[in-house]
Amino acid sequence: MIKRSEYKTRGMNLDKNSEIKTYILEQVKKATLDPQIAAKLLKGISSNGVSNNTDIAVIGLEAKFSNAENKEAFWELLIDNKQSIRPIPDGRYHDVKAAFPESEKKDYFEAGYLDEIDKFDNTLFRLSPQESKMMNPKQRIFLETAYSALEDAGYSGQRVHGSKTGVFVGVDHSGDCKYSYISAIKEADFLATVGNSTSILASRISYILNLKGPSMVIDTACSSSLVSIFTACTALNNHDCDLAIAGGINIFEMPLNDQMLMDIEIQDTKFRVFDEYSKGTAWGEGAGAVILKPLSQALKDHDQIYAVIKGNSINNDGSSNGITAPDQQAQTDLIINAWKKANIDPEQVSYIETHGTGTLLGDPIEIKGITRAFRKYSQSSQFCGIGTIKPNIGHCVGASGIASFIKVVLAIKNRKIPATINFESPNPYINFINSPIYIVNKNKIWDNKKIVAGISSFGFSGTNCHLVLEEAPKNSLTQYSEERMTDDILALSAYSEESLKTLIQNYYYFLVENKDISVYDFAYSNNVGRNQWKVRKAFWFTCRKDLLDQLKASIENKQIKTVFNQIAQDFEAGQGLNWNNHYYKKSVHMISLPTYPFKRYRYWHNMNTQNLIDDGEITLMGKVSGNYTVLELSLIHI
Repeated sequence: MIKRSEYKTRGMNLDKNSEIKTYILEQVKKATLDPQIAAKLLKGISSNGVSNNTDIAVIGLEAKFSNAENKEAFWELLIDNKQSIRPIPDGRYHDVKAAFPESEKKDYFEAGYLDEIDKFDNTLFRLSPQESKMMNPKQRIFLETAYSALEDAGYSGQRVHGSKTGVFVGVDHSGDCKYSYISAIKEADFLATVGNSTSILASRISYILNLKGPSMVIDTACSSSLVSIFTACTALNNHDCDLAIAGGINIFEMPLNDQMLMDIEIQDTKFRVFDEYSKGTAWGEGAGAVILKPLSQALKDHDQIYAVIKGNSINNDGSSNGITAPDQQAQTDLIINAWKKANIDPEQVSYIETHGTGTLLGDPIEIKGITRAFRKYSQSSQFCGIGTIKPNIGHCVGASGIASFIKVVLAIKNRKIPATINFESPNPYINFINSPIYIVNKNKIWDNKKIVAGISSFGFSGTNCHLVLEEAPKNSLTQYSEERMTDDILALSAYSEESLKTLIQNYYYFLVENKDISVYDFAYSNNVGRNQWKVRKAFWFTCRKDLLDQLKASIENKQIKTVFNQIAQDFEAGQGLNWNNHYYKKSVHMISLPTYPFKRYRYWHNMNTQNLIDDGEITLMGKVSGNYTVLELSLIHI
């Protein structure tokens, strides 16, 4: 029964609802609002005046996996159908051997290893050498990855400082208890406790960047990082945050063979999934982060949009055949619930990135779960492709979900599905012929009229997660009736001269290779979306060729004659400029640019950080550096 007081509230909401609809229609009539965007807004308004639109835009990302240092290299590895599972790299082996001197190289398992986990640009984040050395590599690597993702979205520096930005990090701690980084630290230093604390993995990002939204670490085993995205979407829709960093990381700091895991590991070099010869898993390392924002706000702010999260679902197996055993019915229910929340026709789903256990009995359970979900809506056969990233980079445990997610987002952006490698002969327990699905075992052009995809991640904890993604709205880069630009400034800055030179070089080659992008979108994305550091260089330009000539001259240390520009001069003099005012009512949009070139200082548990200070490599603690004072210790509150 509805209480009398609720009648008044509902009436007020209905009146407000009507006003909003009238306003939207008036803007369309005046040609100040795109009709397609207006249609989406009207559709998202419910009868009680509250928006039902829960679509979440992916506006930035970064990936760092084996043989792939960034998102561009990650996509290249996938589309070239390469495998990066290998023996431990020599540098990594020597570092670990220092902690376990009796070990030999054969004592370390093969995996999708990162080349190095000992390098970190602590100066950029105002952290001392000693604190950096004591930090777990997971903290260091994810901090840099999250920062790069924010830059990619155009939300670094003052643009997020003090904002309601949430941080959600998925990580599986099951492998940390025996051979971990902290186990090799011999110094009695409280910084080691902080640097290896589970909660600090997320909170350090919030602390350094002054982010005020929720900050948490999520551990549901293998599904951790996809659950972190689910949690971030929930927080955004609940208005607990306005922007969210979500992702995950997995690092094997001390990757000695563990007899307990050998039963599920493959014994040859090929990781196969859904195949007759699937024999188990191979491990992988990596980190990934995405920047999420409500779609309606992303469109309003002219953000770049990689893809849209339409719906999500999470559940648990409950009492299955065993606490670590998968449950087919739970997986079916999970997918159906995600489809319902996404409000889509399941026959529109043309690809699902599967969890892909790589076991002869585990793979058929997942296929049955997908098949039964589709069969509730369609009897068609082989209309949805499936695949998995694990044969490329290994099973990245807590980071496996974010790896799958970024793969699908990039596939949507590029309208191409990378092949699932090492697939030769179908698993005899899977009936693909009469199934709604088929294996994408060759790169496939994604030519569907409307791209809709799913991603599954299942934890051996029993917690399962599925997300439904859709391509970005075709009108997301609609040119509004705003003033077009005829000249602009590219204002570059870095923490050091060396990093600035590298950035200029990276920007030059990016512009040369991407001839189709607007040079004004390029400048806008840099000026608005990047931090303003102490070492600065500004370029005033009137066209693409003008800017390229100036960048090339700077790389070659040549002088080039330009017309004087006061804003450029003010920027180089160290003034903080309001770029939002500069671009007010200008027709520009955020695009993806090369991210900050981190300096590579080495930090490992057994090194003497004092040598770095004595050699003048690192700024002395307690000294003012640029606009920041580097503190010796953070305040502690327990």
